[in-house]
Amino acid sequence: MRNAGIKNLYRRGKIYYRVKRGVWKSLETTSRREALKRLRDLERLEIALSVLEHSALGKKIDLQLQLLQARPAPEGEKSLAPWIANPARRKFAEEVEALVERIAATSPKTKTMYGTQKNNLVQILSTLRRWEKKDLSGMDEWEKFAELGPRGVWNALRVQKKKPRGGDSAAPDTTQVTGASTMNQMAVFLRHHLLPDFVEKSFLPAAFIDDAKKIPKLKVHARDPKIPSPSEMDLFLTECGRRDMKIGRMLRYFRFSGVRKSAVFDRERATTWDMVDFESNDITHWQKGDVRRRVPMGPQLRNLLWEWKHIQAPRENDNRIFPFSSATEDRALALMKEVASELGGALRDMTFFHNLKHYFKTQHQLQRTPNEISDFLTLNAPPRWRASGDTYRHGNYELARKCVERVQL
Repeated sequence: MRNAGIKNLYRRGKIYYRVKRGVWKSLETTSRREALKRLRDLERLEIALSVLEHSALGKKIDLQLQLLQARPAPEGEKSLAPWIANPARRKFAEEVEALVERIAATSPKTKTMYGTQKNNLVQILSTLRRWEKKDLSGMDEWEKFAELGPRGVWNALRVQKKKPRGGDSAAPDTTQVTGASTMNQMAVFLRHHLLPDFVEKSFLPAAFIDDAKKIPKLKVHARDPKIPSPSEMDLFLTECGRRDMKIGRMLRYFRFSGVRKSAVFDRERATTWDMVDFESNDITHWQKGDVRRRVPMGPQLRNLLWEWKHIQAPRENDNRIFPFSSATEDRALALMKEVASELGGALRDMTFFHNLKHYFKTQHQLQRTPNEISDFLTLNAPPRWRASGDTYRHGNYELARKCVERVQL
């Protein structure tokens, strides 16, 4: 977020905003010239409204608007929303799609998350026919949203009724409870993006903003996978490598580095060969939050990458250490689940890449690596580690180097 050189005009990502008295208003454009024009139009409109507000005509118009807003819905009308909806609104799915396109996300994954929530919202409103005792058949998505309100829509998404597979119309519907993490993300999407935008455009009533604040935050249970010993991990990765050599090497990279899967599968943040320094035994990874961090390599990680560089020569147009696609990600996950299921025991939870990150940190802690050092190596260091230019105190960095050279993974 930075000032765009004009008073009250700011830019976040590629989108321009008017920021006045701490209130953000999207100008819905990536063009500075267009943003400046809309900013001036807003200022002129506010001046005109201020003059009108203190005039007799303004008071008369305000009274008429209050009467219209208090008007009850006609008898038998499906929508109970006591406000005049903006007639210029398009279909619900189109407006939500346009909104998601305008959101200035901090990362591609965040953008994908908002896209997922958009799909979830459109899907539940398009398929929902009845909720609790309310008959929603014959309503469009806008009317359903107005009928249920934000909390009602959120609850309907959380507890969905699913038709049984196979087309058995006589079988009862099954209930599917959506995960806590997904529902918390939906609440954020509604509170901070959809409702402020749609209320401002008079697509939905202003009271919905307060209603969305009452959506509860669900507790997300932390993963607590069973962590195998180094010998058990050797058995697991040897079997994975026997079935697919390249995937086996990639999984060992996760094991010896403690990185997230974005280090391989996110093209913008993936580790590349120019981020590996074999002379100083250092490697640079992207930290969560879009910050690059240099950390020391242990001998197991260095040997793995040295051998891999001679097996998989760097490509001219793709300098990633592991130039794999999402198809490889799917195959790797399927392979991990298959091998973990067959071996069982302490390996039964090794079905996600992130569990290899848990393994890395746990082994360091079991082998007496200080907690702040293991945090640093897994790119989870507390803010006190960071200094100007994202550099670190020399003594702590050397301690991290001693730990990675000593610990056996």
